[in-house]
Amino acid sequence: MQRRRAARSARGRTWTRAALATAIVGSGLVFVVAPSSPVAAVDNPPIADTCGVDVTLVLDASGSINSSGAVNTVRTAADSFLDSLVNTNSTARVLQFATMSQQLAPRTIVDTGSLASGGALRTALNGYYNPKPPRPGNVNFYQYTGNNPSSASSFRENNGASNNQYTNWEQSLRQAGTEQAELVVFITDGDPTAYDFRTGDPINPPNVAFSTDRNAAGSTITLNRSIEAADALKSSGARMLTVGVGAALSNPASVARLVDVTGPLVKRDADIGTIESLNDVDVALVTDFDDLAAALRRVVLELCSPSLTIRKLAQTSTDGAHDPAAGWAMTTTPSVIAPGTGFNWILPDTTPAASKTVPTNSDGFAQFQWEPIPGESNSRATVSEAIQPGYTAGRPGLDNDFRCELRDEDGNLRVVEGDLTVAGSNASFTLDPIGQEIVTCTMWNSFDYASAIALTKTNAPTEVRGDLTPPAELTSSYAVTNPGNSSLRSITVTDDKCADVQPVPTTGPNIGDTTPQNGLLDPPETWQFTCTKDITDDRPNPGVTPLNIVNTASVIGIDPVGTVVTAIDTDDVDVYVPSISLTKLVNGDKAITVAPNTDVTYTYAATNNGNTPLGGITLVDDTPPCTSPTRVADAPGNDDAIMDVGETWNWNCVARPVTTPTDSDIVNTATVTGTPRDPVSGSPFPDPNPVVTDTDTARVFVVEAGITLTKVANPTVLVLAPNPPSGPPTTGSVTYTFTATTSPPTNVPLNRPGATTQGPARDAGWVTDSQCASAVTYVAGDANDNSLLDPGEIWTFTCT
Repeated sequence: MQRRRAARSARGRTWTRAALATAIVGSGLVFVVAPSSPVAAVDNPPIADTCGVDVTLVLDASGSINSSGAVNTVRTAADSFLDSLVNTNSTARVLQFATMSQQLAPRTIVDTGSLASGGALRTALNGYYNPKPPRPGNVNFYQYTGNNPSSASSFRENNGASNNQYTNWEQSLRQAGTEQAELVVFITDGDPTAYDFRTGDPINPPNVAFSTDRNAAGSTITLNRSIEAADALKSSGARMLTVGVGAALSNPASVARLVDVTGPLVKRDADIGTIESLNDVDVALVTDFDDLAAALRRVVLELCSPSLTIRKLAQTSTDGAHDPAAGWAMTTTPSVIAPGTGFNWILPDTTPAASKTVPTNSDGFAQFQWEPIPGESNSRATVSEAIQPGYTAGRPGLDNDFRCELRDEDGNLRVVEGDLTVAGSNASFTLDPIGQEIVTCTMWNSFDYASAIALTKTNAPTEVRGDLTPPAELTSSYAVTNPGNSSLRSITVTDDKCADVQPVPTTGPNIGDTTPQNGLLDPPETWQFTCTKDITDDRPNPGVTPLNIVNTASVIGIDPVGTVVTAIDTDDVDVYVPSISLTKLVNGDKAITVAPNTDVTYTYAATNNGNTPLGGITLVDDTPPCTSPTRVADAPGNDDAIMDVGETWNWNCVARPVTTPTDSDIVNTATVTGTPRDPVSGSPFPDPNPVVTDTDTARVFVVEAGITLTKVANPTVLVLAPNPPSGPPTTGSVTYTFTATTSPPTNVPLNRPGATTQGPARDAGWVTDSQCASAVTYVAGDANDNSLLDPGEIWTFTCT
């Protein structure tokens, strides 16, 4: 293959029908074909002979492609064309057209991903002619039936299912022009047979006329519409390469129409291989569909051979995948293999230099291109990179740090791969040789992950009451930070004492996800979590020791390469149960009996038997004159205003309950209250902080006791002979009968004298008499058998 000459511009040339009337035929020469009338008004603009191009690929999907059995051939050729551009920093947009035009893929970087299964360009190729572009619901088709395309009567609406197979050059070229491209490759196998209605036409848009080539008038307007669309496209700066394919293009009139739309420089079949620059051809004619792929590959080779495009794929602190990386300094040092004598730089610029350094762009590409002297010479090139801080050259643990694919004009693929040579902060490899090939290399770098995570857990408050209803709430706050060098995902916080840890806020990005807001815990960020739990002390006897609850929180995160990092932290809370108890006594006892007009002394002892200090102690008694007893010395205690845990405060009060007997005992109730205080801060617990309280009673029974005793002797007279005539003196006995009853105002039962407990009524001691020879004996009268002389009862006793 001849080597590229300097790019030539077609601008400034004036083509006239007369001047182009004769075809110049010869091997390796351009065919200059006489155009039909009118001639294209806009010259095909030149394209720089450099690799890395924004191309729009327009594929004919009309019915004739299918009837020629060429659908798969066109698809394969398009695949070959795009495959030649892989990883050359080129982009492609794919359209297909028949009666309608349709975009199959938006502009997409041409790389292994976009051409892999599921990639945008692979999906577009699979979608070619599968199906033909359909008729949208808002579009009607009109069949040209008359002789005058300016008359509405020459068109008949016909939306038949088969009418989507015509050839609408105009619409496809206009759609191609909706987005800027450097090169538009327009592949068609026949003449235009449809065009769009526009303002001024007999049928308003967005409708389409078809079968418009039935007469000269229809053919002319159809072609003119196509020329106008192509002129607009070329005016935007896009160079057109129209590829006419198939046996139908042996018709000079058909070729002339391609010239009218594109430009006069024509290459046919084998002569396509003599192209030295894309600026030397406007129309390429490929008779055999099977030769289309080779022709399209040669188009790319003319732009890119020899060239070296490096694509940098690297991990990042946020992503463990090897993705395109921008800003990596790539240096290429080429040399020409003898008998070559040197080279001229084309990319990145033409300034002579032994090497060039280019930073990779946003797609990870750095491009280099040179022209050997002479052009047939082979080259070699050393590629080196400056390894950025925090990175390792290549892919440790995996095969091959770089991989290069070298493609020639015949579609042959040669692969060179291996490990990088590392020297200090530089890594390099060498390709030797490089022929008339397009070289695309991928270099990998791995991030040096030093992933870590940290957790700080804080409870608030740290002292709570455990006796509240509803229970006190404890809020745990968690601050998760990233002290490592890589972002972390799937951040999860758990707490062994709080089951429902929630992010802040509960929905949407975490409040700390700010630099940037990407759902990852980046090293500068601190993410917040929270959990709320009810706290109670359910111990049967909390006592004086607070309940200390320690809860342990843990956090996990996953770095970009799947390493799990963890951290834990603990915090505790002291749970207090305040309590106070009161003991009230009268004359040192819980209950006493006194006579009227007797003073009694009430004493009060309040003890802090909880586990938190109490303040604001108050003691009240519900019975005057002891409503405000007098505080006396603590025992134990320090006599201050705070009742510390274990202290006992004392009060007393002297009172005379009543002056007359009562029917029932007198019950005095005392109440003590205190306000629980946080033992750490010394202040009362925050609200709600109800007081603690206790009550106790003492009983006093006031009585005035009286008893009546009667004594009867039987016999009342006893005659004895003190000096009988014979024998000792005579004797006799007297039986005394005693009756006992209570006497007013006695209002209570009476116990036997000296008794502290009830006992049998027959017990001695009720009645004594010095005249009785033996103890007085109980006879009867205890009606309720309670051993007490109740008011109204009459007890009988006897003795002899």
